[in-house]
Amino acid sequence: MSKEQEAIEATIREQTGNESSASGTAENTPYAMIETQHELERLSVVGEGAYGKVYQVQNKSNKEIYAMKVITIKPEEKHFLENEILILKTSKSPFICKMYQCFESVEKVYLVLEFIPGGDLHSYFDKVEVVKENHAKFFLAEILLALEYLHNNHIIYRDLKPENIMFDRRGHIKLTDFGLCKLNMYEGAKTKTICGTLEFMAPEVIKGHPYGFSVDIWSFGVLMYEMLTGEKPFSGTTDAELEKAIVSGKVTLPKILSRVAKELIKRLLTRATGNRFSIAEVKESTFFSGIDWQKMLLQEIEPPIRPCILNDRDVSNFDEEFTTQMVTHSGGKSDTEETMINSFENFDIQLS
Repeated sequence: MSKEQEAIEATIREQTGNESSASGTAENTPYAMIETQHELERLSVVGEGAYGKVYQVQNKSNKEIYAMKVITIKPEEKHFLENEILILKTSKSPFICKMYQCFESVEKVYLVLEFIPGGDLHSYFDKVEVVKENHAKFFLAEILLALEYLHNNHIIYRDLKPENIMFDRRGHIKLTDFGLCKLNMYEGAKTKTICGTLEFMAPEVIKGHPYGFSVDIWSFGVLMYEMLTGEKPFSGTTDAELEKAIVSGKVTLPKILSRVAKELIKRLLTRATGNRFSIAEVKESTFFSGIDWQKMLLQEIEPPIRPCILNDRDVSNFDEEFTTQMVTHSGGKSDTEETMINSFENFDIQLS
């Protein structure tokens, strides 16, 4: 491990936060108890992407519930996986998903994560279409604190979207999926990689210009707009049309938006990066007046919604597109020749 990497991890560990797990506290589910993915029974599919699938799993011995992300290893994408593991294993933010163990086989990596039973924000949008402003203010405040934590640790998220925002059993939010994060973004640093989800991508990213933390603020603005209106601020029938709209199209602010919401969205979705609000300025905006940020950070403010969760194995808050899939169990040569990673420090992470 390089000195630079050690410094990053030390910085992250200095942050404090509430560590929750599938059953309540991280202390109840020490990752050392899980020595192989074969100790976990796969119950349901709860997510899927280009990387692979996410399963709800249960420890066969103590019956604890986790999520397990099964990732097919692609050499050209290894650095994305390494970044994700680094963030998951060192984060102390209450608004970032926790990881308890990781191990690998010849072809796959298995991340054992806390199971977040309330589903994602995308599914919530499908149910309510438009989020009440006082509810949106709460969700957005917690999302902002998650972004602030990452930025304070020199990390650009680059993938803020409803599918990556989960609700825990109390109704607090958790960010997931850190494969596109850019680390080592110290003061004044810029990057040029074009990545993310197009609808939430900042114009400077699309144009291939050097960019910094403000791209997350743009994505936050798109998310806020969608939350309060039920629509995205930019649209197009093709990717090319959507890119053109994001780069040069006009943002229409519907009458449904309050004055303070309109004022903030204008400062979030400005193409002049120098005029785009910083996280500190967003927190001080009129839209967030009355928010006790310290209590919000400590999760002392009651969430406006509490997900309906019948029992520890309940997956009703997840999209049926996933939960109705046949569960594939481990098997094959690549799984049986699994190399366990019993200590996180044994995972060779090289930061770019």
